Amino acid sequence: MSQAEKKARLSARDRKVMALAVAFLAMGTIVGSGFLAENISETRARQYLLRAVGQSSGVVLNGERLSDPSVVLAALRRITHLPAHHSSPTDPIRITLQNGPDRVGLIIARDSDRPQEFWVYRPGSNWHNDPLGQDAGRLVSRDLDEYLRSHRL
Repeated sequence: MSQAEKKARLSARDRKVMALAVAFLAMGTIVGSGFLAENISETRARQYLLRAVGQSSGVVLNGERLSDPSVVLAALRRITHLPAHHSSPTDPIRITLQNGPDRVGLIIARDSDRPQEFWVYRPGSNWHNDPLGQDAGRLVSRDLDEYLRSHRL
């Protein structure tokens, strides 16, 4: 065996290090892809709901049509991405946005730690099989909190 061939061969230790590096790179790619897909899904759901809110003229809250939907619509215009803080959504509140014959459903749920923060969902299938639906982000609104409490929600 020539000197160049001896240098070209990797030791067992070098092969283990390379295998670990490839494994970590593969895992990082998989995990990163999952986070990216989740972020894209949330962004699309949020954009869809924000468009619907912008076109809505009526709101049905847990089956009751609101005579003045302005507080609810104003709060829903503030849907955004907020970082997680190890809490969870509480009792879901079903909302239907109405624009003439068009209807768009969504679900909000008060945060378990922060009563003026609401989790927002687009009902339907989602990455995590969450029964509330596809995560669309969060909104923070003292006015919505007070309004819902006045309606015993």
